[in-house]
Amino acid sequence: MKKRWMQIGISLTLSLLGPWAQAWAIEDPSSDSFLIGQVSQELADYLKSAPVKKRHIYTLEPHKGNHMLILHQIAGDPSVIAGQDQELHFQFSIKKNLISGPYFPLYFAFSQRSWWQVFDGPSSRPFRENNYNPEFFLYWEGRWIFDDILIGLWEHQSNGETTRFDETGTAVNFSRSWDRSYLQAKWSSPNGHWWTEPKVWNIWDSGKESLADNPDIHDYHGPGQLRAGYYETGLRIEGFWRYGVKGGLTSQLDLKWSHRCFSEGVLIHAYLFNGYGESLIDYNRHLTKIGLGFSLE
Repeated sequence: MKKRWMQIGISLTLSLLGPWAQAWAIEDPSSDSFLIGQVSQELADYLKSAPVKKRHIYTLEPHKGNHMLILHQIAGDPSVIAGQDQELHFQFSIKKNLISGPYFPLYFAFSQRSWWQVFDGPSSRPFRENNYNPEFFLYWEGRWIFDDILIGLWEHQSNGETTRFDETGTAVNFSRSWDRSYLQAKWSSPNGHWWTEPKVWNIWDSGKESLADNPDIHDYHGPGQLRAGYYETGLRIEGFWRYGVKGGLTSQLDLKWSHRCFSEGVLIHAYLFNGYGESLIDYNRHLTKIGLGFSLE
């Protein structure tokens, strides 16, 4: 019995050695070393598979897309926060299912969009703007004629700013935020190449204290937006449009394609934006920008 426990103890140690544990599985099945090697290999196989199961619990899915672009402003109003025309822009967006089931499939998502003055060395390369976008929504996949349906219970967006002082010492309020609920649905053509995704929203406390920093954001962002696109192997063409009574038509075009020099899931990304609200700080300023970088799928 003592010898058996010693064998198990040694096998536990060997299991931590991973592949090297296999060296103990010698030809003679009657030997103690064969028994130790057999037990340690079973434990090594278990330990190797256990992290996979654990990773499944913490799986995060992409939500609004993840990309990094070098942007150049070619026309438009100057930003509230002064900076160079060239900057690095990135978006990070993930979601996680909190409650499963057909009746209340609750998700939480978080997206962050940043505009980084990475080329402005003399000013210590500051982040000109950050937009933080948490939300809770219900998500159904494959309902009726739609690929998916989202009901946004609460979506918040803000830039985490407060009052700053400009070069003349004048206090300027840089805070921007809004809250909304929404309905969004995506439909794809039978061949899967064409798709469209309308989204309509209701802004909370419109014109009240919660929108004191940007009370007319609805006039620039409008009551909703439309996204549409075309998918082909190695090619993505996506468009984005919204209309506001003050801002008129805002549009965005994204062209993405794969190339053999990039890893799987990495696409070259070309970008064109024209209109209002590329970022919260510039929600009421008209900008035209082009960009080039990469997206992750």
